[in-house]
Amino acid sequence: MKPHNRIAFWVVSALIACWLPFAATLAHADHAVRPGHEARPGHELGPAPSHEGSVARAFGDDGAEGWADPFPAEALVKDGARPREGCPALLNHRIADLRGRTVDLCAFSGQVLLVVNTASYCGYTPQYEGLQALYETYRDHGLVVMGFPSNDFGAQEPGSNGDIAQFCEANYGVRFPMFSKVPVKGAGKTPFFAGLTQTGSGTAVAGEIRWNFEKFLIGRDGKLAARFRTRVTPQSARVVAAVESALAAN
Repeated sequence: MKPHNRIAFWVVSALIACWLPFAATLAHADHAVRPGHEARPGHELGPAPSHEGSVARAFGDDGAEGWADPFPAEALVKDGARPREGCPALLNHRIADLRGRTVDLCAFSGQVLLVVNTASYCGYTPQYEGLQALYETYRDHGLVVMGFPSNDFGAQEPGSNGDIAQFCEANYGVRFPMFSKVPVKGAGKTPFFAGLTQTGSGTAVAGEIRWNFEKFLIGRDGKLAARFRTRVTPQSARVVAAVESALAAN
């Protein structure tokens, strides 16, 4: 096979690997907002009336059917709040959640974090289910799963923050912290992901994110402990072993 044909073959294969399962994702996502039906500017938090309960729960509204906010009160930045002292450099960032509230990542110092760049319309989107299961299994031991939606790969996260919240709640019952949509690759990537991808430690290799649902494991010391590419599922033996090891560390 000629070199240019070989390159074309691999490009097509990569696209098929993600987009073939996409049809199954759409069939499951009967309440999802389809591409081209995004919220109008100024209406990002305006879900359809039939989904108000699920969006409120996804946003962490304590008044919605007893839903508990996944963000601790100390993580929500109040006006005039000063930066925390002694925060690990990797966590020294403030990022908005899906509801638009500013979250101080320093508040999660001392816990084990699994950071994932997510998307609603990818063949790997069903990994949300595994992420939620992992979170439920280990959250009482100190694990926090964090989702960061991004539209950087195949334009597979086209909707607003409200659309994303609605999708995650309606289709996968996501209860772990979800942040606002951010860029995670290239020169314009959000600073938190710039730090994650520049860090190489142990099994974590530095370099750009290649696709949706890459996973970064941050230890209790605030340092990157491991990194897993897209195809490594949340409940795989590799991820579970790394999480348990990080949780056991002092």
